[in-house]
Amino acid sequence: MAIYHLSIKAVSRAGGRSATAAAAYRSASLIADTRTGEIHDYQRRTGVEASFIVAPDGAAWAQDRAALWNVVEAAERRKDAKVAREYQVALPHELTPEERQALARDFAEHLCARYGVAADVAIHAPGREGDERNWHAHILTTTRAVTADGLGAKTRVLDVATTARVEVEALRAIWEERANRHLAQAGLAVAINRRSHLDRGSGLAPGEHVGVHATQMQRRGKPGVDRVAIDPETAARNAALIMRRPGEVLRLITDEKAVFTRQDVARALHRAGIDEPAAFQAALAQVMASKALVRLSVGEPSAGDCFTTQTLFSTETEMAASADRMACYRGHTVTKAQLDAVLSLHPELAEEQRAAVRYVTGPERIACVVGLAGAGKSTMLGAARKAWEAAGYQVHGAALAGKAAEGLQVSSGIPSRTLASWQLAWANEQDRLRIRDVLVIDEAGMVSSRQLAQFVERVELTGAKVVLVGDPEQLQPIGPGAGFRALCERTGFLELTTIRRQRREWQREASVALGRRDTRAGLEAYQANGSIRFAADGMAAREHLVADYLADRSAHPVGTRVALAHTRAEVRALNDAIRGHLRETGALRDEAGFASESAGALRFASGDRVVFLRNDRALGVKNGTLGTASAVAEGRLCVVLDDGRTVRIAQGDYAAVDHGYATTIHKSQGATVDRAFVLASAGLDRHLAYVAMTRHREGVGLYAGQDTFPDFEALAARLGRGRLKASVLDHLGEAPEQAGLPPGDRPMPLLEPRRVFTETAEAIGRAFAEYQLNTRLEPGKPGFGLKAAFTDPLAVATRLREAFARSGHRADATAHLLETEPERFGHLHGLRRRLLGDNRERREARAALPKVAAQVRTLLREWRETYDTTVAQETRERELAQVEIPGLSAAAAGFLAAYRAGSPEAGQALITQALVTEEGQGVMGEFRAVIQAATERAWAKGRSLSKYSFIGIPGMAEARGEALGETIVAVQTIEREGRRIVAEQERAEIRLELQHDQERAWRRGLDRGGPGFGL
Repeated sequence: MAIYHLSIKAVSRAGGRSATAAAAYRSASLIADTRTGEIHDYQRRTGVEASFIVAPDGAAWAQDRAALWNVVEAAERRKDAKVAREYQVALPHELTPEERQALARDFAEHLCARYGVAADVAIHAPGREGDERNWHAHILTTTRAVTADGLGAKTRVLDVATTARVEVEALRAIWEERANRHLAQAGLAVAINRRSHLDRGSGLAPGEHVGVHATQMQRRGKPGVDRVAIDPETAARNAALIMRRPGEVLRLITDEKAVFTRQDVARALHRAGIDEPAAFQAALAQVMASKALVRLSVGEPSAGDCFTTQTLFSTETEMAASADRMACYRGHTVTKAQLDAVLSLHPELAEEQRAAVRYVTGPERIACVVGLAGAGKSTMLGAARKAWEAAGYQVHGAALAGKAAEGLQVSSGIPSRTLASWQLAWANEQDRLRIRDVLVIDEAGMVSSRQLAQFVERVELTGAKVVLVGDPEQLQPIGPGAGFRALCERTGFLELTTIRRQRREWQREASVALGRRDTRAGLEAYQANGSIRFAADGMAAREHLVADYLADRSAHPVGTRVALAHTRAEVRALNDAIRGHLRETGALRDEAGFASESAGALRFASGDRVVFLRNDRALGVKNGTLGTASAVAEGRLCVVLDDGRTVRIAQGDYAAVDHGYATTIHKSQGATVDRAFVLASAGLDRHLAYVAMTRHREGVGLYAGQDTFPDFEALAARLGRGRLKASVLDHLGEAPEQAGLPPGDRPMPLLEPRRVFTETAEAIGRAFAEYQLNTRLEPGKPGFGLKAAFTDPLAVATRLREAFARSGHRADATAHLLETEPERFGHLHGLRRRLLGDNRERREARAALPKVAAQVRTLLREWRETYDTTVAQETRERELAQVEIPGLSAAAAGFLAAYRAGSPEAGQALITQALVTEEGQGVMGEFRAVIQAATERAWAKGRSLSKYSFIGIPGMAEARGEALGETIVAVQTIEREGRRIVAEQERAEIRLELQHDQERAWRRGLDRGGPGFGL
């Protein structure tokens, strides 16, 4: 189990320490301190796996360890000076040596870029007598910026109390993100969490990691230091803590999954060491009774019930509420003329892709696109970008990984960056989204619910639009929940199902099957066409793969290909095997050495495939970028990237490279090659298999060892395992029969009353009023004068909204502030000169301020009117939404089925017959109750009763809403026809009665000898 540990401390002279001694000890080297004359010699120290220095570009002098730290010591004069800062991180023991070094270097490079410092990295192995998992790195950084000429200013952000706490938390989050990314790239299904146990406020003792200092204490025989994972005393303390704070266990569980069961809670308790039966049962009962627990299942409690926590319930339901509102709002319009003009420039787009372009450029503020692997999502987004830009919108892109962001930018032309980069910019009040912005999030299926919720919230608050693109069946999120899949099911989506990547029809059909979760059918197609090869064991399977890879290389020298495996160890073995054969045949000659930071000493030759393993903006490469070496020299490479660009690297400047014949399946998502060669292993599931088996245009081979997969049945079963993450939203609005509710005497309601609302009416009122305000404040609207006064009206509009919110939504106060202190909102046009005064443009800008302030005052007053109206309307709708549409008895349901199955004449006869029997009259009474309740529920949405009245109800799938609407319409037709027949019968009875009255009157006239008789 991967663990989290990051600590930060200063190396200070006040404690009798020096930077030279600290660096020498951690790197097991010799450094002579020129300031004090001391010699720090630790060359005999063991346990240092690797050490290296990372410095800013141009500061080559800092690569000399002794020179660097002597310059640092010489720069400080104070006796209590902080001469260095040390970051200690626990490295996941699951990683290989190369992977550990790559992770430590990645984090060190971030520190260098963030603070402009140099970092001295030392990776230490576990002690001989300690926990064998205790791999860790010491990263010693300067406290001053490092430049080409020496040292610069001090970096004090970690020394100031007002900024240190926020900065430390940001670094902890960055370490978590980078470590988890490296774990995923290594094909490991584990993750660390910065909030685990004590680090996230939990008092539970994890027992997984005790720091290096505790190890040293243990070696010296100090009492009270025990590295056993969970000892009895710790287990007892954990049990006592859980009895007091059961929510601690729930917090640990929901770091990885949003929905869990009682069995998940039991496993978490066992991991905390609570195995004694009485203590275990007591702790389990306490956790299951926690107020933080939310039961998602319906009906009587059972062992299979699903749960979540209040926090995650709020996160996902609030995200859903935001998505619901954005799906209803209109405003991000692209005109038909603009859209047609763009589409006319892209005759290569298929009709399905054209429909997708029309869909995402619609006026709604949220759109979801599900595209099977190779279905042309990127091409479609390129056309959509042009349409948005033609309409005056600014389009931004985002993705979880840097390689995916690069792919989105290259394929669609949308400027893109990682999600973490966006979040960091927003935390620093930079790159804010605006009302005329469109944010496209690619590979959204890999984003956890927590992270996706933050982006949905940000987009809604700023008035922008978000487009989510991905495939829920590909690689799953590391964190809890499956937000993309849940939002697709809630707001609707357009699906691209026609595969364009594969060139053979049967392969395209196989890709569709893999994407539809029918892994067996997809594999059967490849089995039938001879693309799956079994060997005696895994080693033999690898040899077959390598042989086929090399044969393809000879047969198609200009083609592209890649070998894929699950783990980094398997990838390393494939790379070594392929290169070994190429060297033996003379295809690789005149090799040169290159010191790779992740793989150690490597040899490269002209023609070698190269993979880049670290993002570098200057070079224009991302983690996973592939190319071919065109020239080599000792410590230098010239590489032609697969996109045609040429880059040149030296190992002293950029050393994050490896051989690129094979790569992990995780790295391959989003890639396209002519042929792929996939090594099957025990860790594969249907999501990894789907990605691996859909990277090719021409063909793919799957190679399996019979020691793991005895036959095709075993292979299909193993690769067909699903690991889809569950979402809280999956369990909301679930049909009672699907939730396992036992049938009772009372029929299930056709539509349950809605008693739970994710937001208050006031919150909805605020959101809608804010949206209206955002729309009206948009510069360029007719009659609105921000543009006349300010140089950046968009920024002014944003600050106006913020000031209005801070003032408690007081229109007069905000407008007055704009008029009297306009510089607080933005720069006015023109210049202000001290001696000559304002120039003409500045005077005109100031003259326009009263009019602008009056307009703003009016708009902000309209905010209050919109808010009040929306709250009143929402309150009324909620009252009506609590009306239950009753279910139908067996007799009524049977009557309805018979009516819908027959002809109109048969239906009329059925109703006529029902009206004269007691049972039939009861059925008609049920129908009347259904219509009355359905009418009220339809009014709750401001709709008349129709088959579409119940589409869009929160928590209800569109298909179910439409089916309910059709049922209600059929019941309404029966009830109306019944009333018509009854009314016709009543009229007939009245006519008959009148006729009888007339006859009786006529007879009475005869008896009396009335007029007209006897004349």
